[in-house]
Amino acid sequence: MSDSNVEQEITSGVLKAAQYAGMVGCEALVTTSISRTATWQTSAVTGAVVLGPRTVRTLHLRVFTSDDKVGSTQGRVTEGENLDALVADAAKAAVASKDAGPAPRLDVPTMGLGIMDRRNDKLADEDRASVVENNVAGCGAVQGAEAALVRYTEEIRSRSFASSRGVTLSETGTHYSLTVVARLKDDQGVQISREVASRHFADVASIPLGASLGRQVIRYKDSVALPEEDLPVVLEPQLVAQIMLAAAPAFECKRVAAGESFITGDPDQVLGNTKVHMIDDAARPGGLATRSFDARGVPPMSIPLIREGKAGSLYTDVLTARAADSRPSGHQQEEEKLWMGNLLLRSGNRSRNMMFPDLGRFLNLDASASPTIDLNLRTGKINIEAHTFVSEAGTPEVYAGVQRFETDCISLWSAVHEIGSDQQRHGQVDVSTWILNGLTPVR
Repeated sequence: MSDSNVEQEITSGVLKAAQYAGMVGCEALVTTSISRTATWQTSAVTGAVVLGPRTVRTLHLRVFTSDDKVGSTQGRVTEGENLDALVADAAKAAVASKDAGPAPRLDVPTMGLGIMDRRNDKLADEDRASVVENNVAGCGAVQGAEAALVRYTEEIRSRSFASSRGVTLSETGTHYSLTVVARLKDDQGVQISREVASRHFADVASIPLGASLGRQVIRYKDSVALPEEDLPVVLEPQLVAQIMLAAAPAFECKRVAAGESFITGDPDQVLGNTKVHMIDDAARPGGLATRSFDARGVPPMSIPLIREGKAGSLYTDVLTARAADSRPSGHQQEEEKLWMGNLLLRSGNRSRNMMFPDLGRFLNLDASASPTIDLNLRTGKINIEAHTFVSEAGTPEVYAGVQRFETDCISLWSAVHEIGSDQQRHGQVDVSTWILNGLTPVR
């Protein structure tokens, strides 16, 4: 595990060096990442290959000068680094800015976040390899399926922040993920991939992802033509999660102000059905994107991005918040990038077993055929390519191949007819099944 004293010594030393150099303000963030991986590929002749630990420590430094300039620098840092030289580098890079000083000092929660797996230091390489090999075997046990790739990753991330406003913060958390790529044995071009991720090893190790994807991919063969009539569409939770995660950056205040988002900034903008309600909560206990502070030392606020079908709040950085005399939302990453939190979408009241009989025949979009969703944040246009089934309650489903759907976010969210009660967590998104009317494939 990382020695947090080292990180705190570096941030404290940077503040002293900045003060000595005549800076009027300073912020320093030191992040130490200790990572391990275990990987199996079809070309492997043995079991999983375990690598690590690999340690990387980085410093992100921001200085504020007396002539209203801001300079920054970032890079790897080691114990005994020449901190005076780093401050001098940041000062040389200083440019005129309205960012008049460090972020405001705010109360930061430090307890109850549930982001550190206390079992981590008891894990052995055999445990890591076992996760991979069990999933390889699970996928191979499904007749007609095989694993193409299984990769386990593990990271302990320690973050220490200090600013000249008297803010000193630190936290340590774990991240685990398991990625499986499954394919058909007799048609290796047909494959599907999925990742499960959690703060806790047991969550990742206990999920039979290989077997699940094996059973899923063998259904992707012997496709038939789509029916001519328009049918209701069911979006599986994982696909909804991918779409909403891709759309969330459109709610960044800077992007909206620059006209680079389909979100207008009008609080009355209608975005969809009133059933669509999404909150970003980066302080949710145990969430994959949970943290106590962002890269500027600001604790994250819970933000209603979509409030019952209408535009809600926006992700607000320190500079924008200062200009508006408001509070930053706490979603700023290093290098001014957006750092989204956990996305929570409101679930409905009925189960799938209750909803599906009311639909008659419907199209079931089972999974995306590509790893990412093609979504244009400026226009909101979405191109979805998904493995599609023709389904009807009480009858066997029929595979209709990969179908393409062209729409936009507002049209998609407006087409939502009902949302199921089957809330699931996919990465940093909590979401349920969606039923839509009016979404048709490109024929």
